[in-house]
Amino acid sequence: MSWPDASTTGTSGTLTSVPGSATSGTGWAWDGVEGGVYTTGDNATIQNLSVNGFIFVRNGDTGNTISNCKCTLDSNDVFGIYTEGHNTIIQDCEVIAPGGSDAGGIGINMIWIEQASGCTITRCETNGGENGLMLSGINCTVTDNYIHGIVLETLPGDPHSDGIQLFGGQACNGTLIRGNNVIAPTTWATSAIIMGDNLNLTVDANRFRGGYAVFRYYKHNSCVYTNNRIGDKSPVAGGALVTDNGGTGTPTWYGNVNDDNSNLIAMDGTETEAEIVMSREYTIGGPFFGGTLSTTTARDYAALNSAITEEAAAGGPNVKVWNGSAWVQKPLKIWNGSAWVQKPLKVWTGSAWRTL
Repeated sequence: MSWPDASTTGTSGTLTSVPGSATSGTGWAWDGVEGGVYTTGDNATIQNLSVNGFIFVRNGDTGNTISNCKCTLDSNDVFGIYTEGHNTIIQDCEVIAPGGSDAGGIGINMIWIEQASGCTITRCETNGGENGLMLSGINCTVTDNYIHGIVLETLPGDPHSDGIQLFGGQACNGTLIRGNNVIAPTTWATSAIIMGDNLNLTVDANRFRGGYAVFRYYKHNSCVYTNNRIGDKSPVAGGALVTDNGGTGTPTWYGNVNDDNSNLIAMDGTETEAEIVMSREYTIGGPFFGGTLSTTTARDYAALNSAITEEAAAGGPNVKVWNGSAWVQKPLKIWNGSAWVQKPLKVWTGSAWRTL
């Protein structure tokens, strides 16, 4: 699977310089005192701007779309794209700020959703700042973004660097995070993603790298954490790929693997060698395992596991792939980080992995 990067996220084409070439447009106006663009009402599409400063969606301005816009920040800024308006869509945008070892990025939150519900952030790139995405809003969707360049926590000023941070107090209930590529500093960051106490979170099929504890999740029965690649934990004593950030429930957890060696990762952080790990998404159809799994993808580990279990009970798995004209039997292999290697086929029995 290819992950979002600078070639698949952010802006494209010709952008209008603000305030250099324009100071107002449909749904927006430049504020020279504050140094940013502010929305002026509801349901506008603000697009194709290169802003020397921030974009601010005002409280009460709903249904606005920020599309193909670039914000260039400096040490005086606190945020790049900020919204207090419900149902804001932020798509194909780019936010650039000082990052890495540049202390000018401390205190900058690149994209910030503040008590705004129903917002969407998709195909955006953030490069720099202290936090890539700060989220406080229910029923939000965060997909296919590239977050990187975050400042180091060793800098003066005691930064608390995270790739994605979800506020607690059930401020982010119902949020979906899928298909993102989040890279935090290996050693000197808190996490690639950190979640406060929230219900009905779905964090699926992302790549998270870097941080003292790379993946900090909240334990609740309603939360779903599946098919994520998690790697590059801090070598400092106590560093972890995954750790809980409170809660007492048991979330849905499967398919999460170490991004560096494809080992399966349990909720307690222990690793086991993976036998069935899909490196990319496939559509499975036709005669598969002696039957048909139509419109099923490899993200659906439960359905895949069920098919293997049923076929095993009938005498053994018959693993086949479509070659363009026919289904042919192939050895099952996984990616170990540098090469495809054949592995024994195992199935989850409900309490343990069983070799077929």
